[in-house]
Parts: sequence; structure tokens; C-alpha cells
Amino acid sequence: MEEEATRKLQKPKNEVIDTDSLAMSALPEDANAAPGFMRMTFNQIGSEASVASGTAVPLGLIIRPLAPFGMAEEKVGLVNGQTTSGVMRCSKCRAYVNPFMRFTDNGHKVVCNFCGNVDPVPTEYFCGLDADGRRYDVAERPELRCGSVEFIAPAEFTNRHPQGPIYLFVLDVSFYAVSSNLLPMWVEAIREVLAGLPQDPRIQIGFVTYDKTVHFWHTKSGSAMLRMTVAHQLDGVAVPTPSGIMTNLVEQRETVNTILQTIAETHATDPVGEACVGAAMEAASSVLQATGGKLMLFQASIPTVGPGKGKPRDEVRLYGTDKEKTLYQPQDPFWRRLGMACVQRLVACDIFCYAQKPLELPSVSIVSKLTGGQIYFNNQAKPEDKQTLIMNLRRNMSRNQGWEAVMRVRCSENLSISDYYGNFSMQNDTDMDIVSLDCDKAMAVQFKYEGKLPKYVSFQVALLYTNMNGERRIRVHTQCLTTTSQLSNVFRGADVDAIVNFSLRQSLQACLTSTVQSARDALIKRCVNTLHVYRKSCATSSSLAQLILPESLKLLPLYTLGLLKTNLLRKASEVRSDERAFLMAAFNSMPIKMVMKYVFPTLLPLHNMEPECGLIGEGNEICLPTQISASSEQLDGTGLYLLDTGMSLYIWVGRHCPPDMLLDVFGCMFDDISSQLPVLNTELNQKINAVTTQVQNMGGYWRPCEVMKQRHPGESKVYAHLIEDKSAPGYNMSYVEFLCHVHSQIQAKMR
Repeated sequence: MEEEATRKLQKPKNEVIDTDSLAMSALPEDANAAPGFMRMTFNQIGSEASVASGTAVPLGLIIRPLAPFGMAEEKVGLVNGQTTSGVMRCSKCRAYVNPFMRFTDNGHKVVCNFCGNVDPVPTEYFCGLDADGRRYDVAERPELRCGSVEFIAPAEFTNRHPQGPIYLFVLDVSFYAVSSNLLPMWVEAIREVLAGLPQDPRIQIGFVTYDKTVHFWHTKSGSAMLRMTVAHQLDGVAVPTPSGIMTNLVEQRETVNTILQTIAETHATDPVGEACVGAAMEAASSVLQATGGKLMLFQASIPTVGPGKGKPRDEVRLYGTDKEKTLYQPQDPFWRRLGMACVQRLVACDIFCYAQKPLELPSVSIVSKLTGGQIYFNNQAKPEDKQTLIMNLRRNMSRNQGWEAVMRVRCSENLSISDYYGNFSMQNDTDMDIVSLDCDKAMAVQFKYEGKLPKYVSFQVALLYTNMNGERRIRVHTQCLTTTSQLSNVFRGADVDAIVNFSLRQSLQACLTSTVQSARDALIKRCVNTLHVYRKSCATSSSLAQLILPESLKLLPLYTLGLLKTNLLRKASEVRSDERAFLMAAFNSMPIKMVMKYVFPTLLPLHNMEPECGLIGEGNEICLPTQISASSEQLDGTGLYLLDTGMSLYIWVGRHCPPDMLLDVFGCMFDDISSQLPVLNTELNQKINAVTTQVQNMGGYWRPCEVMKQRHPGESKVYAHLIEDKSAPGYNMSYVEFLCHVHSQIQAKMR
């Protein structure tokens, strides 16, 4: 005890500075990272846990670190080495320099806005302060005036040669893939996309195929002769693998085309009915072990042989039981082991699957989720699938992305992170390991209180990654928010879109730990509890017969109903486990704007667009018509409407549409309209095509635009997404009825 007391006496005291009297380098309203990068569930935070818990909504942050610049409002500033020791950071909490750190002692010391620690300013970074206490060089330093910056990573952040664009295609050549003409479609799509890639000498391409055995396609060093090595032994197929599998696309483009042609021809006859999906993925991961890269799996059959082979799932018997959650989890621990092996090898997995029959996607998808990959799911093969595949594959390989990434989130003292949501892995309690991260991916973290908060609280996201040019960078996003002791102020600053995105992620977790029904019940309960707290604590006294909603959360009941009517949260018996596993993976990493399209489908009238719609407007983007309510009451039999559900795209044609309009748009009369929107040399057709293309580009997935005629087969696809109607499946209430239900629940709590 005496020694411990002595150590406490000898420990130097931290310098205490009244930070409120010091000026930030920039004000939060001017310097905060844009909402496209970081979005909190509340823009003003309760100063204590008792205040925050009153909202019944978690304090959370949605992060989209590589968001396109248009969505993030401004480009990310680039900062080269600041000091001889690298990037300036707090010596205690290791937060990166940002606009909300405060300088004191005539510029010789800096106060961390996260932990309050005081550090000396390195000599080479020193600058004097003006009369307001701000550095004279703020305008010349992006890190002191912008909430989002990118630092060139010091040498110690590079453990090996930075990863480049390396893609290994793993193609299913079993009976179903061949007999349904999927294989030739895959081959043609891959060939077309590869032909359009930039002439980057770093691009490496390779091919592995599989049925009941694994086939490696390679060339021998110094020879152009193509070889196919077959691995019959499926256990341990990964060791050793042949050399010469990866090919430089720029230097050997003809070889790549020859391999694709040979794959299509070799497996066109006498296909084998079994598929060793697990063994093929394990072998591909081993091929990429030395370099890392992307494993692009094309799957049409359930794993039937080799490691990880699937067993039939008795879905009907498990619905509504404690074992329902197992329907969405891997059957065999092999798949999680494979996923973690891919993380260690820096191999990301993207999956293109076609599920006319069970695929065991709950098992296979875990590899993609752990590595930050993406899944493309198709219920059935259709003629337009080739174009869809080409567009999705092209975007996948050309969008802004990074590799071998590590991300950490920091927050002010008296806050800590309680939960992480997204597709990544974690080797420790603080760092998210993301093998592949692109501009369409978002993660979320939830915070908990450890004590009372000061006037300002800060949040920072630091992403270490390799960009598309092979450069190691540290991208840093920082936000500074104010706190309040008034619950009404917290509600006033609520962000309903972020709250819905967060609620969706919580529902995903509930499906994996309980049942879909329990996730649905919890969703409604959260909505009711939040509105009840507002009514009880913030609303002025009024009759219980009146439903009172906070201005910021007026749409919360509507969005909650939308979630209940999605395929993701529809009753378990209504959605196959493969499709739900895909949706779980997709929405666990989907950014806010894309999620909201799925929760509240976008319905746009095309027949009465404003003159500027379909033309290029501000921001060099196509102007869109004004969105209307997703209700059948909005569908006029004399009009045309575009419906974007986030996962599909429809044009609804009223049967009483004027003949002149039909000729302008489709080139024919109502009865002769096909399922595809044509391209014609008329003003209205070109505008509608421009609007459709703009809507397509706003989504993370390419959705073929399907034309639906009123009172014709297939029209029910449109009505299924009009969530304000009672007829929309998933929850047997219209929006008005659901509002009444929520109101009655609030009234019961108030009595």
C-alpha cells in the first residue's frame, strides 16, 4: 500500500486547461466532416446517460469512409508529412490532429479535443496565434480547417508491398451452371468487362473452375501453352497450387481471352452434377496468399462435396422456434475458418450467385462478410441478366475502393463504443479489419456513457488503407457536436434516416440471435417507446386522443412500417433462407441513402414531369421528378410512373395512358408494349431514359428496369412495394392503420 501511494505521488499531474476559453481552429458548423462520411443518430447529444436514455434511441454513428465526393460535398484534402516523427497525434489517446484541437501558450502547446491531454507542438509544426487564439496558418493547413483529410501514411504503416488490383475468378462449371446457360453468360460478361478496364500494368487476372473437382488454369513460365491442372483430392487442395495462374492483363490479354474461351468450350458438354464450392474457394485463397486480392466467386449450385458441403435445411420445422436463427448461420465451422484465413491472407470475397434452387448461402456468405466483400443475388436466370451482370461487375471493379484496410473510431472521454455493426472482422476490441472497402460500404458503431459529458464532444474515424493507385493513406474524418441537458433539444436534433439505418442493423442482429418475429416486435416497440417518451416528457399538455410526433421524427412510423414490409423482415415463412442471408449481408454494410430507398421506395411520376426533368442540372446531374407517396392511390390510370425499390426498378404504365404519349415513350400502343424500355429518338423517351439512368446510378446494385402494364400479369410486383397500402405484403396494415396502432400503444403507456 505504501509503495502504491508513493507511485501515485511520483506520477506527474496532467496539465489542466480551461478549454472553453480557447478557440478551435475552425467552428464545428464549418469544419465537421460531411454527413456523407459520418452521420450521428443525434446532432445534439444528451450530456448524461439519463438524458440520452430518455429517447429510447441508441447514440450511434453511421460511417461511409470512402463516400463519393458528390455525396460528401467536398473533396478530401491531402496532407504530406507534418513533422519529422510523422503525422501529429495526441500522445495519450492517439487521436489525429483536427480542426477542434485547441492551441495555447502562444502556439507552443496543443490540447486534445478527445482526452484533454496537453502536448508540446513540434518545432517544425509551430505557428503563432492571432488575437482570437487561432493559428495564423489555418487557411494553409487542411487538417486544421477540414473535418475530412487524408495523410500520406508514414513508412511504419506499410508492412509489405502495397496491394494492387488482383482478381481471381472462381467459376461454377457443374451441371446446373452449364445446362441453364449461366456459364457462357458469365464468360461473355467477364470478357466484356475486362476489355473495358484501364491499361493498368498492375492488374492481375486468374481463373479457377470447379464441379466435383477443382481446376486450375495456368501457363508455364516461358511458354504460352495453356494448361489445366485438376485437383481430385478436395481436403487440402490448397497445398500446393500450380504456378502461373495469375496473368498480367495488359501484357497477356490474348491469353486471358483464350482461357475464357477454353473454359466455355471445355465444360459445354458432359457437365458434372456435383460442386465442391468450399474446396474451390480454399484453393483460390491459397493462390492469392502471397499477394492478397479479390476472389470473385460465381455460384449456381449448393456445395455437395468436399469441405463445407451443405445439408438440406428443414426450414418449415424451425420457423418460430429457438432454432430459427440457425437458418441464417453457417452449418459447418469450416466456412468461418475459411473466412478468417482469407482475412489473414488479405483476400476479399465477392459472390455472384443464382438461386433457382438452394445454394446454402447462409454458410458461403460468411466468407464475404468477414472480408468486407459484396454479394450479388439473383432468384432466377433471365435474358436481361447478362446486362445486369456486366453492369454490376463493371461497377465492382471500377468504383473507388481500398485494400488491406484497418479502421478505428475514437470518441471523447466519458463515452465508449459498445457495439460494432458491418461486414468486417476484428482481431481486438478496437480495430475493424476490412480486407476490401469501397465507396458503397458503410459501418456503424454504438456508444455508451461512462460519465457526464463536457460542452463539446468529438468523434473521429481513422482509416488506414491502400488506395487504387497502390498508395498507403490514412483517411481521417472528425465531427464535433454540442451536448445538452434538455431532452427536447436532443429530440430536435434527431436524424430519422440515421436512426432507421441503425434500427435496421439492430434488427439484423436480432434475426441472428433470436427469430425474425422477435426482430419485428422489437422494431415496433422501439418506435412506440421513442414516441411515448417524447409525448410524456417534451410535448405540451393536450388530449390523449391526439397523436403528437416530434418534428424530426414525423416519418419514424412510416419508415418503421416500411421496414416491416421489406423482404428482410417479412415473416420467416415468406422468404427463403438464401434470400434472407443475402439481404442480411447487403444491408449490414449498406449506406443510409441506399437503405432508405429499400425502406421507403421512390415513386416518381414520368407523365407530368417539369420541363427541366431529364436534363442536366446543378451538380452536373440529371434533374429528377418530385417524389410522391408510395401508395396505389397515387397511380393514375392515365400516367407513367418509375418505382425504385432499391433492389429493383419498374415503370408502371396506366392502361388509359394517352396514345400520343405511348408512341413517344414506347413506339407502340398499350397492348404491344414489351417488358423493356426502348431507346427512341423522341424528347420524352430520351428524358425518361435519362431519369432512369440517373436513378440506376444512385444505387449500389444495377437493377434492370422492367415495364409493368396495369392489370397485366406481374403488376403485383409493383403493388408489393407500395408500403402505404394494406395490400403490400409483410404487415397487414396500411400506413393510416399503423399510425392508429402506434397511437393506441402510446395511449396505453400514458394511462
